[in-house]
Amino acid sequence: MKNWLFFGALLLVTISASIYAEEGVKKSESLDEKQQVIATYLLEEGVKERERGSYDESSILLQKALNIYRSENKNSLAYSNVMYELAYLYTKQGEYEEAESLYNQSLDMKVTILGGDDPSIATILDNLANLYEKTSEYDKAEILYRRAMKINVQATGEGSPAVAANLSNIANIGFIRGKYDEAELLYQRALMLMEKTLGKDNLTVADTLNNLAGVYFKKGDYDSAEPLYQRSLEIVESKLGRYHPETSIRLNNLAELYRAKGDMDAAENLYQRDLFITEKVLGKTHPSVIKTLNNLAELYRNTGDMEKAEPLYQRALRIAEAKFGTGHLSTASILNNLGELYRETGHYDKAEINYKKSLSIIEAKFGIEEHPEVAIRLNNLAELYKMKGDFEKAERFFNRALAIKEKLDGADHPSIAITENNLASLYEEQGDYKTAEKHYQRAIEILNKAFPDGHPNLKTVITNYDDMKVKMEVEGVDKK
Repeated sequence: MKNWLFFGALLLVTISASIYAEEGVKKSESLDEKQQVIATYLLEEGVKERERGSYDESSILLQKALNIYRSENKNSLAYSNVMYELAYLYTKQGEYEEAESLYNQSLDMKVTILGGDDPSIATILDNLANLYEKTSEYDKAEILYRRAMKINVQATGEGSPAVAANLSNIANIGFIRGKYDEAELLYQRALMLMEKTLGKDNLTVADTLNNLAGVYFKKGDYDSAEPLYQRSLEIVESKLGRYHPETSIRLNNLAELYRAKGDMDAAENLYQRDLFITEKVLGKTHPSVIKTLNNLAELYRNTGDMEKAEPLYQRALRIAEAKFGTGHLSTASILNNLGELYRETGHYDKAEINYKKSLSIIEAKFGIEEHPEVAIRLNNLAELYKMKGDFEKAERFFNRALAIKEKLDGADHPSIAITENNLASLYEEQGDYKTAEKHYQRAIEILNKAFPDGHPNLKTVITNYDDMKVKMEVEGVDKK
């Protein structure tokens, strides 16, 4: 049986934003001393509970603090700070509409009091941009990140931790848009500044290590990614503990790496640990649960355990549509992966419906030809059409996917080998062995260069090529 290579494992890898929370609360001119003491205590305890991962308790405390200031109904820095901290919490909880409203209120109030160039304005801009990043509003996010960096450069100079955080956040947008080389340079510059100014075991350093590892992962450089993921996890566990949402993020990303390398047992253990922590701390319908359910389902699908995989995908899809709607990138990823499952189990009509829904979401977000995720969907649709016997349509979609990948990542990216393998199998199935051989050889050349020590995908391509050569011998086809 022919072994196909797919883009189906869409990695919902968290890109951690570097955030600098404001310290302290300035005394309000309007509240009496007793109210001020109570509000300050509630705020400080609310922030502590949030940092421990106790989000429900944090919400109660911060809401009480906010209600004290709302009862006065007067602008103050303290009032603005409480709205900011509660908005930050709501972002963590996935309550994005509430968070956006509070961030904007906090921003407007602080600009009125301090003007538009105060460093604390940059803090709010950063976190509002991070929210837009989470809701796939990338143009809005980049504008705010750059506005924040301009403020920080003026206030603290180009070598400050705040500017390093801005660089990392701008790199996030490049990463999401598939501009991996640009993102890599920005993350490296940010990491150098952070380690110099904050120390090598700082949580913000851990964020940037995680993000830089994500770039290497996407570029197929697993050997460079693994030690960075490991170091990020070690810092977070030492600072925040084993049962914290930030720890679960690192576990998920490391599990994805092991899955990509073919170490399924190690990956499954990390996914299960991630899921346990996330559900325990954040609840079973939190957006952070989506990525782990999706990725654990991918692992089971990859190992042929479809009965375990499908209900996990379906649960992830229900959460994503309830939290984000039907046009969100998380929804698109799960639809694509469900399409993979249905294709592999012979439910071609269901597969096509899910693939097309996923593709339409991605094209609406990124354009028809400008993002690697478009290529992923085109590749998978092409494979479906090949299996249905529509070779003309399959060839057209494979070639579109290949052109996008070569344009964005270069001709030697490991993902190019996936499409080369799949094109080869298409031509082989039609009896065009000469053309198929060229594509198999190109896929092997790319993977040998990328993974000199071997890789599961390389073994798959070599097996496919060898099987075709045996078929040619049996059929008496001249190899020349």
